[in-house]
Amino acid sequence: MNGQFTAFLRARWGLIKQREQGDKHHALDAAVIASATRSLIKRVSDFSRYGKLIQRPDGLFVSRDTGEILDSKTVATIGTRFPQPWDHFRDELIARLDEQPIEKLGALGLSSYNQANNGNIRSVFVSRAPKRRNRGAAHQETIRSAQKLAEGVSVIRTPLQKLSLKSLEDLVAADDPRNKPLYEAIRQRLQAANNDAKKAFAEPLFKPDMAGNPTTVVRTVKLKVTQKGGVLVRNGIADQATMIRVDMFKKGGKFFAIPIYQSDRVEQALPTKAVVGGKPHVEWTEVDDSYEFLFSLYPNDVVRLVKKDEDFFGYFAGLDVATGAIHIMVHDRNKDRAKDGVYRSLGVRNADCLEKFHVDALGHTFKVKQEQRNALA
Repeated sequence: MNGQFTAFLRARWGLIKQREQGDKHHALDAAVIASATRSLIKRVSDFSRYGKLIQRPDGLFVSRDTGEILDSKTVATIGTRFPQPWDHFRDELIARLDEQPIEKLGALGLSSYNQANNGNIRSVFVSRAPKRRNRGAAHQETIRSAQKLAEGVSVIRTPLQKLSLKSLEDLVAADDPRNKPLYEAIRQRLQAANNDAKKAFAEPLFKPDMAGNPTTVVRTVKLKVTQKGGVLVRNGIADQATMIRVDMFKKGGKFFAIPIYQSDRVEQALPTKAVVGGKPHVEWTEVDDSYEFLFSLYPNDVVRLVKKDEDFFGYFAGLDVATGAIHIMVHDRNKDRAKDGVYRSLGVRNADCLEKFHVDALGHTFKVKQEQRNALA
């Protein structure tokens, strides 16, 4: 069955496919396809062939489109309305896709549902496969100077077209008298262009000497950027690239997250430092044998986090090493429940509960009771 015919059935059955509200529209399509049996397709074909039927005084029917005359027995087979898989199919399907299916089905009053079988009804949970492939770059392409790494910063060459008045606060050696004429010229250009760097430096900027005379063309300047961690590369430092997983530990009622990067796999050594929000990597918590290993979280692993009166259940969508918070994606990416379908910046250190689950192809979830920390392959 092609997409055009599926869309035709959806339209005739009054089913609206709303992609922007999440991924349950795939379940809607699956139900439509599963319901389109050979007999139903034949009924749809016959109905479409004859079109609207008009009943004559003698009890026979005439096709308005073809002029064919049909008896009541044939019409009973074809139907006078567009065929449906069964009565109330549309309403039942919409109810089953709702977050509260039992309540919606109860309101319909369908005889096929009763208190005895309602216990087997649950809301649809979208099943996703965890991403456990150990692939990706070991570090970001940009390599910065590591000369000021002890101060928690690195230095990067930045094109003039990417500057702003705010970024001028991070210029390297701003207090050096030899740099003041150049930095003041940059500031004046940005102010004159209302902080629009592309407009400000559309024309070349020549570095002025101490007397104000133009010398060489300037295309980049050095900026200091906060560097809380990274990978040492050729006497410089680059930001970490691919985060493979996050190993979760517990001690004293608190949770600790250790990010595992592709660069760690290259080094063949498991990291032992847990993220501390707002701190550089050297000040992160050292995790030893006194900490209890819980589990590893890969992208798209099902996780539950409880904080005070809030309960978040969905797919692990990443760890923010700057804050130590995690992101959890709503299982169906419903944008009505969270911005872009993702609960962001959920503090994990002081959570009341943190659990991992497995999910099967049909969306059944099972709590993970115990895991061993795997070495890096």
